[in-house]
Amino acid sequence: MSEDYIQEALFGESPTKQKYQTSSSIPPSIDPYRTHKIVLGVFLVFYLLFVYFTNPRPIAEILKENILLLMVILVAITIHESAHAWINDQMGDSTARLEGRISLNPLVHIDWIGLLLFFLGGLGWAKPVPVIPSNFKNTDRSMILSAAAGPISNFLLAFIGGGFLKLQMMFLKGFYVAHPMIGEWAFSFTILFIGLNIGIGFFNFIPLPPLDGSWVLKYSLAEENRHFVTTMEAFGSMILMLVISSNIPRNLLAPLVKWSMDLIFMVFMIKF
Repeated sequence: MSEDYIQEALFGESPTKQKYQTSSSIPPSIDPYRTHKIVLGVFLVFYLLFVYFTNPRPIAEILKENILLLMVILVAITIHESAHAWINDQMGDSTARLEGRISLNPLVHIDWIGLLLFFLGGLGWAKPVPVIPSNFKNTDRSMILSAAAGPISNFLLAFIGGGFLKLQMMFLKGFYVAHPMIGEWAFSFTILFIGLNIGIGFFNFIPLPPLDGSWVLKYSLAEENRHFVTTMEAFGSMILMLVISSNIPRNLLAPLVKWSMDLIFMVFMIKF
């Protein structure tokens, strides 16, 4: 099995078949992400209209929840995918860096179907980071680190969120009392930030293709024992959609997320 085949199974078209577009080929007057921004705007308009006509709650409450969710998702997936790309570059594969994936611009990382599912089903995905395993000096070790980097970055974000929440409670409590709307938004954002990042981290560690956990499992096994994971790769996306629609991941992840949040609150001595 060639490395290009592995790349195509993982992420679609192999980077060796792609033509990289340099920044010099884009006229300065043209925003390369203009289409992405238009699609995002149209998506949000139609989604909010859908929610408005199907949800009996006040529109202000719905808007608040979805704005906060969008903010958290964009941060979480941007850091997650950038972590994959950065680790790949450190391990010897510059493919993702050459495609501009070591970036804090969320438009580089958005997958529109995955973003939609975050809103509709609570679980989704971003655009996968390309990788060519043959570029690594130690393929097995580097592939494990590459796959694990994304979820680990989300756990780190959740921990940082716990520290930020503690700082708010220590130094901004009086300000939030005087400005309750700002306080409500800030606390809601931080709690959601902690919980969603933990959920994304655990979800991606599920050993089911194409999730990160499947690659950690595959490259942790001896080469002769990897056939089962390799066989699942052909049907991974279909199986994953069925699993997500069954609510099994949410039911399994809910207690893990709660336990992890309680642990973070305990570490920072946060009491509500």
